Amino acid sequence: SFCTLLVHHTSYTRMWSKGMWPLAMLMALFADEASGLGRTLADCNYVASQFQSTCTSGPVASILQEPGQNVSCSGVNYCAGTTDSSGVCTWQRKLCVTCSEVSGVVRIRVQSNGLPAGCYSTPAMLKEFDNDFEVDFNPAYDAMAPQHTPTTVSEIDTLVCDITAHKNANVPASSNLVVKGAAGLNAVFGVATTGVVYMNPMSANSVDPFYPTGSFDLEKVDMCLGHPQAQGIYHYHMLSPCVADKNSQPAKPCNSRNGCTDVGAQGISTYPKSLLVVGIAKDGHVVYGPYLSTGEEVTTETHGLDVCHGAVGLAECDDSYAFFATRKFPYFSGCFGGGNRPAGLSPSCSTNPPVYAATQATAQCSSTGSPATPQPAASTPAPAPASTTAPTATPPPSTPSPATQGARPNFVIFMPDDMNFYFDEAPPGYDIPTPVMQSNERPPIPNFDRVRSEGAVFTRAYTPGPKCAPSRFSILTGRYSSRSVFGQKLSVRQLSGNTEWTGRTKIAVPPTKMEGDDLVWNLPTALKGAGYETIHSGKWHLFPEGKDDAYLKDYSSLVSDIQGAGFTKVASAYVSNMGKRATDGNRTWSHNYEWMVNTSITAMGEAVAAGKPFFLYMTPTGPHSPKTYNALFDFTVRDTPEKVLDADPVTTMRSRQDLWDAAVAAAPTTALQEEFVSHMYVDDALGAVVKYLEDTGILDNTMLLLCFDHGIAAKSHVYEGGNRIMQAVRYPPLVAAGSEVQSVVVHTDTSATIMDIASVVPGFALDGVSWKGDLVGAPAATTKPKFMEMLTDRSVV
Repeated sequence: SFCTLLVHHTSYTRMWSKGMWPLAMLMALFADEASGLGRTLADCNYVASQFQSTCTSGPVASILQEPGQNVSCSGVNYCAGTTDSSGVCTWQRKLCVTCSEVSGVVRIRVQSNGLPAGCYSTPAMLKEFDNDFEVDFNPAYDAMAPQHTPTTVSEIDTLVCDITAHKNANVPASSNLVVKGAAGLNAVFGVATTGVVYMNPMSANSVDPFYPTGSFDLEKVDMCLGHPQAQGIYHYHMLSPCVADKNSQPAKPCNSRNGCTDVGAQGISTYPKSLLVVGIAKDGHVVYGPYLSTGEEVTTETHGLDVCHGAVGLAECDDSYAFFATRKFPYFSGCFGGGNRPAGLSPSCSTNPPVYAATQATAQCSSTGSPATPQPAASTPAPAPASTTAPTATPPPSTPSPATQGARPNFVIFMPDDMNFYFDEAPPGYDIPTPVMQSNERPPIPNFDRVRSEGAVFTRAYTPGPKCAPSRFSILTGRYSSRSVFGQKLSVRQLSGNTEWTGRTKIAVPPTKMEGDDLVWNLPTALKGAGYETIHSGKWHLFPEGKDDAYLKDYSSLVSDIQGAGFTKVASAYVSNMGKRATDGNRTWSHNYEWMVNTSITAMGEAVAAGKPFFLYMTPTGPHSPKTYNALFDFTVRDTPEKVLDADPVTTMRSRQDLWDAAVAAAPTTALQEEFVSHMYVDDALGAVVKYLEDTGILDNTMLLLCFDHGIAAKSHVYEGGNRIMQAVRYPPLVAAGSEVQSVVVHTDTSATIMDIASVVPGFALDGVSWKGDLVGAPAATTKPKFMEMLTDRSVV
């Protein structure tokens, strides 16, 4: 039955494409209530989850005695660990961040050995040290009664141009700081999410180390903007690009020869334009990165940071005080305790000083659609009983197995291309048209059936764009394709008189690509910023088609560009469809799930070995054309878009001949053999991934989402046969085996849901909403209408 309201070539479509929807309607459709960061155990656990901890539970007796995470880099001149015969230095970083609640007071404890998470270049040996402190989490702050009130430049200098400003004795008593480790290291301001310490912003000469006044030289740092002090403790005086991306910089010094000429620009160069936790201060307040949720870069002049470099409610629309890392002195913080705003004045110890504004800017909250930290009380379980210590990640409502107790969840999206809807699950009145077939006309796909039976099946799941690229865009960004930067540029051209795209915003494969902000405001980038390994494997189809031939000639450039969209690893990659380009006559490869599975499992295994949670976005290239039979027997398992492999990829999949023989035996007619083998090949790939997760003991801690990219019966049309998809999720901590979710959900909801379950704040606007509540019987995803788009047609459920 046709159950969507179709909006076809009407004034509403023009209003949609030109951004002319009435304000009240837009607010009703796309604005959510924003809420701020509180002081509950769940709030603390969220912040703790943003740290790249190496411990599985905590706190620990001594961080120096704990096993850590191996970090390797070539070119390190003074190795903090061991150097092998090829010159690769390997050392161990150690970090444990945990929260606890005793008698209603929430505390956060930070334990780190201080060693970096990525490459470094220093003029002296680094030493690990016992950095261990505990403090009240996010202590209340009265903005009307700041602790520091300088009114002259001299008074400002006395406060913020002091290398001892952040000594332990200066932490307000209300923070209840307890130093359990290196008590004498008074210059520490806080700790980065990688475990490296943030030092006071001053040099030993009592001037800005990077923009000094007088005749002092600039302090020498590496490309991460770090260096050791006299005792060998590696630290940052300002925001480091390696906090946002630990692998972004080589082991080289920061100088003009290496392209590092502006440390302020270098410091923020890797950060997404979204709100990001980058550390915790020694007084218990959160340190945020250089951007707000709106994408605005934070400055003292524009946003009115106080003399201590913080503000109340600027990040989270609440009463919380937080520090902001900016490109101007004092970079993180000038003092503890909060201060006033001596309008028009600046400290004199830096040639890169802020100019204080008279008032703080008003926070941008839900009226702009900018997301804030989700209210933990609505989506997380009750806090642990008093006098207990909670693990870093918020535990799920049900008790996980001992092997996964306290572990952050992994995520796998498995989405084949053009798979038939062989399932009959829609509730009465919402039947989806499926091909008429006898029971023997359905190929055996036991792995799909297993995941569906062990999890929840969605009876009313949709894609907002029933073609390959629009569906992939919506899953990765959480937004409708009509919002893509690439598509909007084409709309502007059309509205300017260009006749290439006539009428309204067209949604199809060519105009739905990722570029600009879409490469940053997306799911993999958000998870990457939260410490996840983000892995792409399979069909991409989201770069402008004019680049396809170049990517075919240079696979490494395709990998690099996909990594630029937020993926830390590219296990395998197909730029787009096969069989429609002039160069395909010379193509030496086709569908190759053995390669895809092998490289995906390798990437997951590396994440597990490193103690990191992972997100795998796996998109097999079939059953879409070309024919699977030709892929199996015209090519070999060694033929890939990257290269001809030296050996067969090792998997638990059947041999290609055994697969074909099974398809021939199962298909009732010769005409159905290709359809059977194309679906069975995909099912084999899924089975191999599930087996790996099961064999390594992490299956139940992995949210496995199966979904189609679109329907087949009416592909490219905004009708049930085009937009209705199969979707199922297996995740025992939240999902009961054999259950159903009857809420209406779409691909745009996927990003919101995964970030919700991972306790990751998106930092950018989403069209989708989380269906986490739907999994446990508290429907939430139906609070917004769901829109479908194709060409110039629009429909709504």
